[in-house]
Amino acid sequence: MEILHSESVGEKMNSQQNKTIEYEPFQNPEEMTDPERILDYELEMISENPDVLGYNIDSKLIIWPERCAQTQKAKEFLDNGGDIQVLVEEFGQPAERIQEAIERELSKNKLLDDTLSRLPDGVKFRINPHAPLSAFSTANSMRINKKGEKTIHFDDGIMSQIKKIKEKANDSELVVVMNQLHIGKDGKPTSNIPEDATDYINLCKSFVKQSGYMEQSGKGLVLELGNECNMCHSFGGIFESEAFADHPEPTKYADFYYETAKALKIDFPELKLSLTGVAFHDPSFIKQVADRIQARKEQDEVKQKLIDIISFHPYRKTVDEATSVIDGENFDSNDGQSFDSQIEELRKIATPLGAEVTIGEISFYKHVFGESVNENEQAKNAIHGRENGYFSYIWPGEQIVNMV
Repeated sequence: MEILHSESVGEKMNSQQNKTIEYEPFQNPEEMTDPERILDYELEMISENPDVLGYNIDSKLIIWPERCAQTQKAKEFLDNGGDIQVLVEEFGQPAERIQEAIERELSKNKLLDDTLSRLPDGVKFRINPHAPLSAFSTANSMRINKKGEKTIHFDDGIMSQIKKIKEKANDSELVVVMNQLHIGKDGKPTSNIPEDATDYINLCKSFVKQSGYMEQSGKGLVLELGNECNMCHSFGGIFESEAFADHPEPTKYADFYYETAKALKIDFPELKLSLTGVAFHDPSFIKQVADRIQARKEQDEVKQKLIDIISFHPYRKTVDEATSVIDGENFDSNDGQSFDSQIEELRKIATPLGAEVTIGEISFYKHVFGESVNENEQAKNAIHGRENGYFSYIWPGEQIVNMV
């Protein structure tokens, strides 16, 4: 598999091919629960290994326009002598939590600037705000103009952040996840696969234009169409509250992807597109999706390549441990596969398509959210990725230790 990178990163990669990475292990397990120390360690790993490690930027750094406006209004109310108990009653949250939320939301630009300043130019980023907090979704981005036509304009504050990230990425590709949120008639989250691709296509086109990638026909930008669309409510737990379907829908996702990709490639032939990053190891879902997309391509005599990247999220405990396998709606952790064989299985699907396989989100945890993170595994992952030809986008471990 060919790993694309900027010239500056590539030069660094060449000097690192035979490098033995040295890293300082945590001296006691308690340090692994310190979010700041974990973040420091992750940024160090990426800075030392930009040829095989990139960084995921999520809702912790990317502003959400609605919440930002709400927060600014609350701050102005308090700055003008307003009683915080009014906000306590309005939002149904303790005063301390409201104060923390205001500070956190209004410090995102500074946090983003600080994070970018600690990474080398040319590093690769994947931007994936969670669907409920993302402006990169039709639910949160749609505007109606005076003629009644649907148009989309992304918040200027968000696009300012995107341009900062783009500048830092330099010539490296920038991956942006166009995640979705749909609410069913019962008011609960439902499928994250749009029923109608039209609005979503307009959303993607607007993003390409506003982010500054239109001038090069989309070159340098990767849009990932949906996030973990192989998951469903029947898995229980967090998947019951997220924007997932009741059951896996590979055919529905494939048809949505096909219509979207076909339209985007016409306007932006240099734009790259990625299948939804699947959670865990789910080759059956990926193959069903890829086969249907290819069949529709042949039927319509579409010549343009529609799948550039196949991405998956191998949530696991150590580099040496395989990720859990999904078969339909069932987990099977004991199928005998190693992680390397899982990668090879996905490459067998990707290679005939001319696509590459990447690790869209990687973190190492104890399989229980809220427990400590062994970030030493990221150093081992960098070595392993270089030896086995794959690229990983680190999902910030602090997000896991803060989820209780």
